[in-house]
Amino acid sequence: MHSSALIFTPRLELVPVSIEMARAQLDDCSELGRLLGTRIPESWPPSLVDSEVIKWVIKKLEKDADHLVWGSRYFVLREPRLLIGLGGFKGSPTKEGIVEVGYSIVEDEQRKGYATEAVTGLCQRAFSDPRVRRVMAETYPDLIESVCVLEKSGFAYAGNGSEFGMVRYELLRKKASGAKF
Repeated sequence: MHSSALIFTPRLELVPVSIEMARAQLDDCSELGRLLGTRIPESWPPSLVDSEVIKWVIKKLEKDADHLVWGSRYFVLREPRLLIGLGGFKGSPTKEGIVEVGYSIVEDEQRKGYATEAVTGLCQRAFSDPRVRRVMAETYPDLIESVCVLEKSGFAYAGNGSEFGMVRYELLRKKASGAKF
């Protein structure tokens, strides 16, 4: 793992998912804990993170070396060391300067500000790249907690999402420039 790809927030480490880590998640969560140097909660994995998601991550890593930086990350609480979530980018910036972010926190650790902290850290990393002009996120409007995370992170509603029933939010570079990360 490239340590420069790590993202640190006040309480979290956002650790790039490697192929070895993703395979461990599919086969042996105790091995994932060993690789991350953290405890894996009984509630792992978080909602919306099933084996198909992890298989997609593995395929992206096999095809794109950039996916360590512009891919998925494990959210590790630093004190006590505990794996609490998964999220990150869906890929490198598009030619239009857009990246898409996603996130999921285990139920036991929700409503503690970790998702907002992780999304803010991801946005800081995204906007440190001059190619990035916009960070997008999609969610379902009835996932109130997810909408709140985006709004607390500075995102604004941007219309319908790419799939039926989803909504899109965006954070523009000019809006983020004044935000404290």
